[in-house]
Parts: sequence; C-alpha cells; structure tokens
Amino acid sequence: MQLAAQPVQLMDSYYRRFRRLNPPTFDGGSDPMIAEIWIRKMEKMYKLLQFSEEVKVRLAIFMLRGSAESWWTAMETAYEVNGMAWRDFKREAKDVKGIPDWWKPHMRETLERAEECFKTNYYGTRDVTEALIRLLRSSILGRIVNVSSNLGQLRVISIEKLKQDLSVAGIWIRGRPLCFPPTLSNVDGLTEERLVELLNLFIKDFKEGLVDAHGWPTVSSAYKPSKVLINAYTRILAKKYPALCINCVNPGFVKTDLNWNTGILSTKEGAEGPAMLALQTGAGPSGLFFDQTEVSTF
Repeated sequence: MQLAAQPVQLMDSYYRRFRRLNPPTFDGGSDPMIAEIWIRKMEKMYKLLQFSEEVKVRLAIFMLRGSAESWWTAMETAYEVNGMAWRDFKREAKDVKGIPDWWKPHMRETLERAEECFKTNYYGTRDVTEALIRLLRSSILGRIVNVSSNLGQLRVISIEKLKQDLSVAGIWIRGRPLCFPPTLSNVDGLTEERLVELLNLFIKDFKEGLVDAHGWPTVSSAYKPSKVLINAYTRILAKKYPALCINCVNPGFVKTDLNWNTGILSTKEGAEGPAMLALQTGAGPSGLFFDQTEVSTF
C-alpha cells in the first residue's frame, strides 16, 4: 500500500510552507474529540495553503506520534490507500485507537532485535547475492527478485525531521557525507558503502536513544530502514549488472508467522509478484519496485 509519488523537491517545498505554520502533532487516544480538534487545526492551515487532497495526507502523516503512528503503520500493511484523499484520512483518523496491545511489543525493537533485523534483511540478502552472482551472470536469463515491503519506500523516513542535520544539498549528516534521502531516490549517487554507512548511523542513533529525534521510524524502527536499504541495493545491482533482470517486490500483507497470521492475502496470492518477476522471459524490466504485480515507486 502506498500513496502516489510526488517529486522530492516539490514535497520539500510543500513541507517547508507547512512547517512555517507550526502544525500540531497527533498522538491518537480513546477520546474522539482529540482527533476532532487536531483535524480542525489542520483544516485551518490547509485552507490557507491550498494543497491537493493527497498532499494533505502526506503532510499529516509526518505529524503522527505514538498510537497514531502505530495505527498508520498497521493501515499501510493491511490496506490499499494509493492516492488516499484527505476526507478519507479524516474519517479513519477519528477512529484511531492504536494497534492491539498484544501487537505493540512486537513492533518496537530492542537493539539486539534491530541488529538481527539488519543482519537478516540487508546483510543476508547482500551476502547470498554476492555468493551467487557469478552463476547468475553466466545464465542467459539471470533473475534476482528481492522480497521487500511497501514499508521500505522512502516516505517511511522523515527527511524533514532531519533537516537540521542535512546540508542544503541533502548529502551530509552531522558533518559526514552520506547518501540519504532525497539522494536515495537518485540511483546515480547510490553505492553499497553509503548504504552501510546509513545502516551504521541508524544503529548509532538507536543506541543513543535518538531514533525519534533524528527522524527514524519509531514503530518497526529497524524493519522499515532495512527494507529501504534492500530497495536501494536492488537499484545498485540493476545498474551494475544490466544484463540481468533485478527487481524488488512487496508481496502484500500475507498471512504468515511474521505477522502472526493477521495478513489478508494467502501465500499463493503473495507469491504472484515474486513468481512473475522470477519467471519473466526476454528482456524484462530491471531496477524497479513492484507492489505485488504492479510497478510502484521507491
């Protein structure tokens, strides 16, 4: 599930205008009046700014905290909200009560779990790829399909929250050069070394308790960046090996042990996208992100 893409520079301009009005945050809660008051305040600002319905939603997401952020994460994994209108977002937000209590401990990671997540999702994928790449290059139909997630799209990292740490060019963080969004959206600037630096920066911030302060996701904190890295790594590989077809795919919210069988798709349905990409013939697409069987945005 994802919102339609907006040019990075354009969204940055929107966000700067939005932030000048000091928008309120929304933490959710059991009292519907809290949501109603937040929406009214947002409506006043939007009336002045004259943004499109979709841009209103994208900006509102940046202001979600606590149970409201958890609610949106659950929404992203379970429902299709591509191009969601502000009127629909308002209706859903009024019913925010967060996610079930039994799920919350599984969505907030310890340092040990965060490190294990990166070892599995990023380093594991990279190491297996490096071990098999020679065999794949010798094939006339070499294919690499990296299983990713729509939670790995660049929007999950709040670039704007980090703007005090970023240079005007967007490639420096706390005095260190780094390929960070929006440069993650530019494949020409991507390298594996920069991806590892980004990973290490997250771990450092996690250890120092600066995940929220530096704009990282606070729910599924490591899982989301790990999938961002997989998507970026896929683009690096596709550029490095143009003779191969290399893509990443979100299989959808599938019923598996990973989500305690709360998904809405069967494993057969979830396999459709990866199987389609693995079995494509001829000069198929490469360097793309697929949401199930459809091309999507990074």
